[in-house]
Amino acid sequence: MKNLILICLLLPAVAAAQSQDDCEQAMVRFSQYYNEQNSKKIIELFAPQTQQFVETAFDKENIGDLIKRYGPIQSFKYIGVTREGGMIIFKTQFENQTLPTGFTLEESNKFGTFRFNARSDEIDEMMLNSQ
Repeated sequence: MKNLILICLLLPAVAAAQSQDDCEQAMVRFSQYYNEQNSKKIIELFAPQTQQFVETAFDKENIGDLIKRYGPIQSFKYIGVTREGGMIIFKTQFENQTLPTGFTLEESNKFGTFRFNARSDEIDEMMLNSQ
């Protein structure tokens, strides 16, 4: 009976989890729009409740600054999900630097959060182990 209760409690979390393919498709779209410096399309990748908060972070000027600093995205590799916070982490190769890019996805496969340069001890370990 206890196992049945535990399964019922965990079922919504498992059902809402995105597949690795969902995560990779979100990253494909982000990298395409980032490289095109298309701020409008990047903002549309976010869940509606989040869009107003990212409009400034991903406006045309800020994307241009990011491109100048890091360069275009050349490639990326899925390296996992953090234990704490469930952040999806990609090892992202820019022209000038490699960074751990992290985000969460809502049920609609829209970004809930996005960290261009996601850092923590756990993420740093994931990056080291991905080589």
